[in-house]
Amino acid sequence: MIDVKPNYKDGVSMPATSVSIWMALGGGLLFFLNPCVWPLYPAYVSYITGSSLSELQSGDKKENFLKNIKNTLGFIVGFSIIFMVLGAVATSLGSYYANQQLFERIAGVIIIFFGLQLSGLLKFSFLSADKRVSFLPDKPGFLSSTVFGATFALGWTPCATPILGAILAYAFTQETLYQGILLLGAFSIGFGIPFLILTALLSLVENAASNMGKIGRHLPTINKVSGYVLLLVGVLLFFNLMSEISLWLYNLAG
Repeated sequence: MIDVKPNYKDGVSMPATSVSIWMALGGGLLFFLNPCVWPLYPAYVSYITGSSLSELQSGDKKENFLKNIKNTLGFIVGFSIIFMVLGAVATSLGSYYANQQLFERIAGVIIIFFGLQLSGLLKFSFLSADKRVSFLPDKPGFLSSTVFGATFALGWTPCATPILGAILAYAFTQETLYQGILLLGAFSIGFGIPFLILTALLSLVENAASNMGKIGRHLPTINKVSGYVLLLVGVLLFFNLMSEISLWLYNLAG
């Protein structure tokens, strides 16, 4: 039977959990800022709301804004469910094996692999391919947007895979089902909050879509930096230094 309770040591939760949550939150934000999907967000918002960008700001702005936020929340719920299920599956698979140190090293290698791709130091063509979601709601509402979000999570663009793959690889090393779900839940929050903010901006700010192009110019640099961060995390995990750093941070905060 899989233990769904958080890991405790000496009466307190393990510090690695809180550090992991912050890492997952950051990973969700970096997933949102991926330059290969950034230009698609206005289209996603249009699919979710059932309105073109010009229509988003027409008519009763308050009524449209509330509808757009409601549908976006449905989209967030959809991909969050799928991501947390994936986190639970990854942790469940990892918990069946006794040699946790071995799987931490394997996860470290996987994260290093994704870091090399994201930083641009190495390029793997199958991670640079493009893929579109197959389900588009005819009459967008909360439930149809939830299905759309779930489809998005199942058919993400391959070039956005390194960050999600790294988080799932890290979830594989967690000791409890609770930790895996929490990790991917935090990842979903890190991705969902900026998406919600984007919907609000596209609904209320007239030139928000055009300004996205200006922001997009800086995203490749952010992508490279996040790749180097993944490389560092992968090396730390491979040499079993993550827990030691987490413990040090925990004691420093205490």
